[in-house]
Amino acid sequence: MAFSESYLYVCDSNNNRINVYSNYYIIRTITHTFLYLPLDVKIHEKSIFVLNSKSPYVLEFDLTGYLLNKFLLDNGWDSNFMPSFFCIDSTGRFLITDKREPYIYVFNKLVYAKHALETRLELEHGEDRLVEPRGVCLDREGRVIVVCNYKDAMLQIF
Repeated sequence: MAFSESYLYVCDSNNNRINVYSNYYIIRTITHTFLYLPLDVKIHEKSIFVLNSKSPYVLEFDLTGYLLNKFLLDNGWDSNFMPSFFCIDSTGRFLITDKREPYIYVFNKLVYAKHALETRLELEHGEDRLVEPRGVCLDREGRVIVVCNYKDAMLQIF
C-alpha cells in the first residue's frame, strides 16, 4: 500500500490491479497485462512502482496508470528468487525481501542490464534471526528496517 498526495494505492491481487482510493472510494484502477498478482506498491517521485509475485519485474507506471518501464529482477544467485516486499531508497534503488531467504536484495533501477543487482544485505544469523521477512522500509536516516511475522514478530534495523 502507498499514499501520495490525497490518494491511497492498494494492491488487489485477486483482480490483478491496483486500486486508487480517495475519500474511501475507488476512483480508478490500474490494470495491465504485465500486472499479475501484485504484491506491493510504492510511490517514488512521480511514478507508481509495483512488485509482482509471478513475474521477475518491478513495473513503473505514471500517475495515470500508463506503463513506463519494466525492471528485471535477476539476483544472479538463485533462479528461485521469490520477492515479497520492497521499498525504494532516496537514490531510486529497490530494496527487496525474499520470502524464503534471510536477505534484502538491492537493485539499481538505473542499470539497464540483466544483472542490476548491486548487493545483498544479510539478516542476522542464529536463533533470533529473521525468517521469512514480511516488510521492509527506510527510516529518515536511511537505515533499513525489516520485519518478520514468524513466531513472535521481530524487527531488525541495519
